[in-house]
Amino acid sequence: MRKIGWTAFRFLAVQVGNSVEGLAALKRSPLPSLTTPSDFTVEIAILEAAPWNVDGHPDGIRYRGVGTALIVEAVLLSREAGHAGRVQLSALPQAESWYRRRGMTEVGPQPPYGLVYFEYTQAQADDLLARNGVIP
Repeated sequence: MRKIGWTAFRFLAVQVGNSVEGLAALKRSPLPSLTTPSDFTVEIAILEAAPWNVDGHPDGIRYRGVGTALIVEAVLLSREAGHAGRVQLSALPQAESWYRRRGMTEVGPQPPYGLVYFEYTQAQADDLLARNGVIP
């Protein structure tokens, strides 16, 4: 078994006051794209909004858009790294529709866990940035 240290990841957080409202972990090593094999992507290994920021929370949502803000930042970091905004991730079943609504390409289940793989192409990444007021 290969051990991966925390230095293999770049962490992003949305913090309001002393409260962490969302976290993302991006792998530092780019991965080949499944939609465009000649291109590389940044992998989002973890993307989590705090439970009180997710639709259906009994007390209502404290902050809307936390997950989208983290994906926007990942796309910007992908562009900065020379990958044209391409990002990829494997989604838990309860999050699949959320990624579809964000305009990601659904590639399908991937080994080893069978989670559905999603990816932004360059055009989709540019569209995400434009829809969120970030000039591509």
